[in-house]
Amino acid sequence: MGNKISIQNRLTDFYDAFNSKEWKAVEELLSDDFSYFTDNCIIQKKTDFLSFMKKNDWLVEKFRLDQLNITESKDLAIATYQTEFKGISNGLEMKINAIETMVLKLKENEWKIYHFHTTNKI
Repeated sequence: MGNKISIQNRLTDFYDAFNSKEWKAVEELLSDDFSYFTDNCIIQKKTDFLSFMKKNDWLVEKFRLDQLNITESKDLAIATYQTEFKGISNGLEMKINAIETMVLKLKENEWKIYHFHTTNKI
């Protein structure tokens, strides 16, 4: 299987686990040195990111990933794309659009998510 398809599958795995709140699966997709940045200057390492996500009451009803662009080398890949989430948070229906960048590293023949950046200011 080509790298781009493997990387696209890894993104699908991440968002499937993320949207269904399968936190153990999300954890396994992240590298040990994972980092997360937002446009609001939130910076989190792996344990803080997982802890924050587990506390979130967000329930996804619909998810879409568009305009996927993957740049790759032998053991590093950068995926840029737009996401749209529709769901419920704190009892309110919400829609969130974001531009996201995910950096993945190939480690022991498996793509791991090394860095994740998101901005909702689009």
